[in-house]
Amino acid sequence: MSMSPRVRLSEPLIGRADEQAELRALLANRSVRLVTLTGPGGVGKTCLANAVLGDVRDLFADGAYHVPLEDVREAADVQVAVASALGLEGPGSWAAIGDALEARQVLLVLDNFEHLTSAADLLPSLLARAPSVKLLVTSRAPLRLSAERQYLVRPLLVPAPTLAPSAVLAFDAVRLFVERARSVRADLDLGEANASVLGEIARQLDGLPLALELAAARLRLFSPAELLERLERPLALLTTGHRDAPARHRTLHSTIQWSVQLLSPVARRVFARLAVFAGSFTLEAAEEVGGAGEDALDALTSLVEGSLVQVVAQGASTRLRLLEPLRAFAGALLDEVNERGATAERHAAYYLRSCETLEPDLHGPGQARALAVLESEEGNVRAALAFAGSRGLGDVTARFCAALWFYWWLRARHQESRRYFDAALQELDELPSLVRARLLLAAGSNDYLQGQLRQAMTRCEACLHLLDHFAAVTPEEARTVERTRTVALLGVGLCALDLGEAARAQRDLGEARTRALAWRGSSDAVAAAQALGRLALARGEREAARAWFEATVREARALAVANSEASGLQGLGLCHLPDAPASAYDALTRALTLAESVGDARVVASAFEGLALVGLVEKRGEEALALFGSVEGWRDALSLRRTSVEHTAYAAFLDAARATSAGAFDAAWQAGARLSPEDAWTRLRAALRPDSSDGDRAPPSNAAENERLEGERDLLLDLTPREREVLELVARGLTNRQVAAALQLSVHTVAAHVRSVFSKLDVQTRTGAVRAAIARGWLGAPR
Repeated sequence: MSMSPRVRLSEPLIGRADEQAELRALLANRSVRLVTLTGPGGVGKTCLANAVLGDVRDLFADGAYHVPLEDVREAADVQVAVASALGLEGPGSWAAIGDALEARQVLLVLDNFEHLTSAADLLPSLLARAPSVKLLVTSRAPLRLSAERQYLVRPLLVPAPTLAPSAVLAFDAVRLFVERARSVRADLDLGEANASVLGEIARQLDGLPLALELAAARLRLFSPAELLERLERPLALLTTGHRDAPARHRTLHSTIQWSVQLLSPVARRVFARLAVFAGSFTLEAAEEVGGAGEDALDALTSLVEGSLVQVVAQGASTRLRLLEPLRAFAGALLDEVNERGATAERHAAYYLRSCETLEPDLHGPGQARALAVLESEEGNVRAALAFAGSRGLGDVTARFCAALWFYWWLRARHQESRRYFDAALQELDELPSLVRARLLLAAGSNDYLQGQLRQAMTRCEACLHLLDHFAAVTPEEARTVERTRTVALLGVGLCALDLGEAARAQRDLGEARTRALAWRGSSDAVAAAQALGRLALARGEREAARAWFEATVREARALAVANSEASGLQGLGLCHLPDAPASAYDALTRALTLAESVGDARVVASAFEGLALVGLVEKRGEEALALFGSVEGWRDALSLRRTSVEHTAYAAFLDAARATSAGAFDAAWQAGARLSPEDAWTRLRAALRPDSSDGDRAPPSNAAENERLEGERDLLLDLTPREREVLELVARGLTNRQVAAALQLSVHTVAAHVRSVFSKLDVQTRTGAVRAAIARGWLGAPR
């Protein structure tokens, strides 16, 4: 997939101009490949790295990427975080990342690396594979690699006691304290009259940015002189800490401890319990996990006001997080009172319940929200799974697997999820019957994705056998049994379809469809119908297949399940080939947009390949084969196998293209392997629709196809209410950022809506979209 730089936004950096210039010079040096920013926690390594990232974009033609590692717990998951930051969906691997970056000029900022040092040994191989890539790493300790250039980030300079007041106020440590203090209390006199006190505060805190910010937060209650008086006593008491600890680390520890000692007993306990969260978390989670039965709301408010907990805006919701030094301090407090185990157990129970609650929504109208929630909680879910594994809680791991398998399916997390499945399956015989059945179904689904069809079928059949002998006690259990049975039948039918057992596939898929139709609000019936459509396609019954896929597109759209609609459109596109390439193009471009919007890597790959077939039909062989070659490499990287139906559908087109010229075929395929799928698709799209930028659709190839296109217009091109809102504002000349502000959406969400509008109108520019919408009567002429 294409890689778009991801930059962490932060407040403007105060000071550090010299450091920024020095680091830019280092990164501009051709012989420097790896720079590590070292220094104590709270010194501002991340802030400096983000500032540098913004400064050096002109040095890296293919972008600079921020890779946050604070919520990555295992060294093996560093590659997952890097792949995610680069937009490489799925688990990724160092080899795949190296291949993706081989010809790229890129800067990667690996942020908060100190707890993952065992992964450092793999960085040299990445640098060797990608010769134009450079790494900027933040870590409390050096990586000890031969290619490493260490850069010590020191505390901000503090003034000497003898300086004049005007000179004191010019020091960066004082400037930072004053800036943060004014955001707390604008009425304070922070000028030359208080310069000596401000300078002393900066000296007492050793110029550490985090310490200065925490101290400034206390000016809600104190004057600067009162703050200095209270600050001196804790620092004096704590200067006899560990002799081998850096002095500045002891000072930071003292500052945090002083802030914690000002909390109420309840707030102090809540603060300690928040250490179990990985990354950010919701207020509800903080209350339940951190509160432990106590009223935590007031405690959380005091923690936020004291800058011990950060508020993080994410879309329309607000999340909380602890900075890493603060979380480490909170963890030490939690260990002191011997509460870590109980708190981690509540944390795991909370996220297990959340995942199980969200699981049905992944298959229904709540899919978009469920995906967004699970994405934001990935760090916490991994932490909960790690805790369950460390305690041998096989039933907890199994229930997580049963709840998350479809999320992992969509995100192509086959390798990562395999670890969890393997751990849970070791306890299979000890699990309750219904949990065992659901785990077998989930594991079988993962087997299917990885091409282990016989094992997948065996596990789905074992699931059905368990359900046949399970007596549901409650209505909820009965619903779970029936839905699990339906999906297991679907699994058996899909395996039979890929194994060429058409009669069994027809029987089991038909039964799954019949059962699923009784469940309103679920996409299981859609999935069964799509499988029946693929079975008809495999039999050469194109009209029957097209009818199935058209029905599934309508059903999926009614349910607002984007990945199901995308899958149906992808199948519909194949049905239109080779006779109706324009119809296929419409269906497949829409499938691509929808699949990308929900991160369904399987359908994205299949839609790209379908569009490559359109290119072959329309005699754009070089560009089409390049897209095939590009997608094949992407499939290999993500372990995304083709189904037997796809193999069969592609074979005739590819065999005909190879027969024309095997040499040209291989050359185009290999050229595509050096491109990203999106770059290859851009080339093919331009070849297929050279005039699409003016808002006009390419003419259909014949009258019959024209009639077909008109009949499918509503199915493929209807704008959602939100897309119409976005289009109206675009027509007024607003940028994506201005549209986002007007509609209270993120810029990323607006960009996704704009891409969807472009796809539906088959245009490539905003002007083309407005023209096409006016021509269709969707907009009046712009004023």
